[in-house]
Amino acid sequence: RADAEARKILQKSTDARGRKFEIVDIPSATKPRSRHEDLFTGYANFYVGNGAIYTPEFGDEQADRRSVEILGKLFPDRRIVVLEADRIYESGGGIHCVTQQEPA
Repeated sequence: RADAEARKILQKSTDARGRKFEIVDIPSATKPRSRHEDLFTGYANFYVGNGAIYTPEFGDEQADRRSVEILGKLFPDRRIVVLEADRIYESGGGIHCVTQQEPA
């Protein structure tokens, strides 16, 4: 799987100062409300902005709650804002993707 391969690469990598990365697992939703066949149910595609973390919720109560707990610990000084973004995720994007700049 692509996520396992990415994890292996990150575990071996360092930043520009030679420091190892801290890798934090945020389990994906396994019981999403949407049944779209290409739905990406990962929570790591969040957006950091304006004193908050904007993250998806998929209708999987246990996984949604767990992701909020993990993000809250990682970003204790930010408010966690949960958004229903099924249509964005069904189209192959995510919150982080749709908040990026576009050239004029």
